[in-house]
Amino acid sequence: ANLAIVTKNSSQAALNESDIVLLEDSPTVLHQVLEKGQRILSGLLDILKLYLTQVFYLVLLILSIVLFATGFPYKSTQGSVIAVLTLTIPSLALTLWASPGIKHSDDFGRMLAHFVLPAAVTTSAAGVVVYSYFLERYADIAYAQLSVTHTLVVTGLLLVVFVRPPIRLLAGGSKYSADWKPTLLVLFLLIVFLDTDFYSAR
Repeated sequence: ANLAIVTKNSSQAALNESDIVLLEDSPTVLHQVLEKGQRILSGLLDILKLYLTQVFYLVLLILSIVLFATGFPYKSTQGSVIAVLTLTIPSLALTLWASPGIKHSDDFGRMLAHFVLPAAVTTSAAGVVVYSYFLERYADIAYAQLSVTHTLVVTGLLLVVFVRPPIRLLAGGSKYSADWKPTLLVLFLLIVFLDTDFYSAR
């Protein structure tokens, strides 16, 4: 953005034409503002990757099951668990742990598509395979829904790791961050999920 920045000791004419007035003569505060803005943008892009991926994989998953199988991929209570563990909690954490960095607006669409499309297709395919397998093997929709819930929680948590990859090997759809905090959060949430039975209501 093109902004006119002046100090408070500038002439009245300059003050009248300015966009930002520095209350101190040091421009250090501008760097802090810029860094905070970059953190906000970085956090929003990470959150968009998670939410858009879920929107697309749910559409693909529901359409596939409706067309080629029977029932619905999960119950409403199971859907709430999936959303809280794979979206709500990780989104808050990614916002708090966002790192500054230059982002070009021309790359936003390409960046999101590069991550969202492969992730959504892979996740929905995994959900369809799991649902079809358990439904055919056990002839129990509730059991198939529970299996899909497990699958979507695990894959959803893995997406958080790929959004903020701690090692270069995982930096396929996102920039390498070297930040292990999101990965440790994923491990914690996975342990909580597997160690409790609130998700197993059938």
